Amino acid sequence: MAGLALLAAGGTDDAAALLGPWETADAATAVRLYKKAVARLRESNPETAIAWLARARNLAPDDEGVLGEWIDHLRLVPEAKWPTEAADVARAWLARHPATPSALEILVLSAAERGELDEALQAADELVRADPIRAQAYFVRGMVRFDRRDVLGALADHSTAHNLSPAEATYAGAVGWDYYALELNDRALAFLDEALERDPGLTEARLRRGLCRGKLGDDAGAIADLDLVLAKAENFDARFNRAVLHLRNGRKDAARADLEKALELEPGDARTKEILERLGPR
Repeated sequence: MAGLALLAAGGTDDAAALLGPWETADAATAVRLYKKAVARLRESNPETAIAWLARARNLAPDDEGVLGEWIDHLRLVPEAKWPTEAADVARAWLARHPATPSALEILVLSAAERGELDEALQAADELVRADPIRAQAYFVRGMVRFDRRDVLGALADHSTAHNLSPAEATYAGAVGWDYYALELNDRALAFLDEALERDPGLTEARLRRGLCRGKLGDDAGAIADLDLVLAKAENFDARFNRAVLHLRNGRKDAARADLEKALELEPGDARTKEILERLGPR
């Protein structure tokens, strides 16, 4: 049990070395150990826990407990960091338990992350059919529709999600972004305001409201929002759009500083290069 003790202390590499020999000696025991390891790592190091689940599944591909752990655990890890087998795990679970919303959502998000938007939409349609009164199902399908440039379809789904769960700030923010994409900025601003009233920490909604305020001519409000976004983390869109606002108000030095930082974040962006060239040297 020394391996589990090391896991509790955060020593995952040493723990792996100690637990590794169990794999060949006793597969069933190894799977039990991996499940305990995942339980200990669930909150502290979810990406490492995914790797341990992969080992457990290699040892016991038909173990329903391992599959269930996968389905539950993937929610803790950003889609961009999901392993390639995430969709296979979801399909294996759905073969045993058809129309499980959490597994269908994994299929949607993994396909969208790979850029397979037709596959993502098909899975999203199944997700809505499986759970037609669940707000998250419509929100997820709306995300796929937006990525497919079906903004009206995205607005319909996000509005449904918002109506089903009006207290959820993320859904209000999504409706606001759809209206912004449709250039209905007054409506967009109302929903983005609502989202940030419910959850001031929503960085995406804060960024989008900054862009929306800029479109509506509220330069001071736009810059205030973008300042808050950049106080949390660097962001190309926030830097570029704040530079445009600075230029609009005659602050060339501030604009140049933001554009130079934007170019560090996105070295190939042609718009940033063009504006910097027009500004000339310091």
